[in-house]
Amino acid sequence: MKLSKYDNKCVRILDYWNHEYEGNCIFNCREYNEHEIGRNEESLQILNYLFFKSDIKKITILENGFTDDYGLLEEEIVSEGLDDIIDAIEYEDDEHTCRIIKCIKDSNINNKEEIINRIKDLLKNNKDEKIINELREL
Repeated sequence: MKLSKYDNKCVRILDYWNHEYEGNCIFNCREYNEHEIGRNEESLQILNYLFFKSDIKKITILENGFTDDYGLLEEEIVSEGLDDIIDAIEYEDDEHTCRIIKCIKDSNINNKEEIINRIKDLLKNNKDEKIINELREL
């Protein structure tokens, strides 16, 4: 499996624990991972999630983009709380930001109002029409 061919692609990753994650990914080479996190193995990165080659069972390129409004990745980010949500939004991937906002709308997380206010503040200068519309619905 050559991970570099998935660089800058929207993919679905099935890990060895049979969890499926969708997202816009970047390729991280062995040297980068060794230097940054001390693991000498290639990976694909979606937002702040790393998927190492040895943990990946299958990768599918999503030619038509995401298959749902949000998925497991966004659910995990939202369930972890405000710090993880902010970290994900700071990646400035507007598609993922919209997915996180949609997930927040559907979730029953604690301190939801505080999280919504913080997200609106973080994104007040964002010009993406989809994000603006999602924020209005929050």
